[in-house]
Amino acid sequence: MAVPAIVAVIMLGVWAVSAVVADLRCDDAAREAARAVARGEPMSVVEEITDHVGPDGATVDIRQEDGLVVVEVAFRVALPGPFDSPAIEVMGDAVAVAETP
Repeated sequence: MAVPAIVAVIMLGVWAVSAVVADLRCDDAAREAARAVARGEPMSVVEEITDHVGPDGATVDIRQEDGLVVVEVAFRVALPGPFDSPAIEVMGDAVAVAETP
């Protein structure tokens, strides 16, 4: 009787740790992408950075507003296992001042 409860608690713990790790990776990817865009790097380089630093399958939104580069990286973390489970969305964002040539 206790084994299913233990398995459920372990799965929830893994889910929570996965969400925290994904959140940190989204923050890192957003920061690195914002710096790259602000430096004037080509979009192919920025995409490579977000693919490498961010979680696989994350969505990236890049926009420029009033001399600032704003980057948002979002990712949905589903409960591990073969279940059609709820997912939580984690997001990281960063702002950098666009450098002028």
